Amino acid sequence: MKPSACWLALLAEPPAHEDPGLAWWALQFTPRVARLEEAVLLELSASLRLFGGLRRLIRRIRDGGRALGLRQPAWAPAARAALALARHGVTNGLQQPLAPLLDALPLAALDAARPHLPMLARLGCRRLGQLRALPRSAPGRRFDDALLL
Repeated sequence: MKPSACWLALLAEPPAHEDPGLAWWALQFTPRVARLEEAVLLELSASLRLFGGLRRLIRRIRDGGRALGLRQPAWAPAARAALALARHGVTNGLQQPLAPLLDALPLAALDAARPHLPMLARLGCRRLGQLRALPRSAPGRRFDDALLL
């Protein structure tokens, strides 16, 4: 089954915000490349057929990216989901439903949650699933819009 969207998050040493080399290199695979926080994000769905499918494309990116400091790739149907998974060593966000994978992640996987971690911990929220289980209006009143997104 071909995903409707396939985002790949690449984490490297040095981080993408310090060295644009990985982002420039990634343009050979897709024109949809962005730097977000410490990662390079690629939207690959239009490139899958050209490169022989997701497995071959990922293998090619892993092998070629090593010389540029690539340390952790992760893919998912959404860009920020791929980034959150990469930060915590989960590579494949397409093989199973995304919600359970994300719900198991610590809140620190989300940049929008980091400023609010102490308050969220006092509320008993340490994982994304615990935050998502709260009634939507409660976090909406206490925290900024970025956390809700």
